[in-house]
Amino acid sequence: MQTEKVLSMVLNCQLFTPPSFFEKAQSLKKEKKIYRFYFNGNMSSKGGRKELLKKFLGKKSLIIESNYGRSFMTKSKFNFDYYNELSLSEFGLCPHQKDFMGSEKTMWTYRFIECCMVYTLPVTFIETPLGAEFTRGFVFYEDNHFDESDVKFNMILAKKNFDLAKERFTLNTEVVNSIINEKNKQ
Repeated sequence: MQTEKVLSMVLNCQLFTPPSFFEKAQSLKKEKKIYRFYFNGNMSSKGGRKELLKKFLGKKSLIIESNYGRSFMTKSKFNFDYYNELSLSEFGLCPHQKDFMGSEKTMWTYRFIECCMVYTLPVTFIETPLGAEFTRGFVFYEDNHFDESDVKFNMILAKKNFDLAKERFTLNTEVVNSIINEKNKQ
């Protein structure tokens, strides 16, 4: 990886996930999925997620309202229960908050990366799109695809997502060494 690109990523607050999370998540990978859709997260009344998720209720879905990932004390810990349930799903629902005040170009969510980590295909939402640069190269579906057709889960595409997410969102030795080398040049 080029030093300039690495520094740009770090200085522009590139999102990184610990390599240990990818290792633990990969060990949970399931060939046989039991849920069609999965969501576990905050569904506050003002964010609009309940409304967005409503059409997925009762479709072999597991949808859980939880604030576990919002807590500063738990956010940095690997939640085996969460990742295991997510790994049992073909598709992970990745709605952003409808009332989020930010640029559509830079929208992202951990949930998208977490889906990729456990070989679950992400589903984004038309009303709360994620940034094109964030999702570039990944295989994902928008929520309206499930209105129109019977989208099939594909493990080969899920593996492709895993590999890309690990490459793009892991702070690995190569990235750290590039940062150190660049710092030493100054």
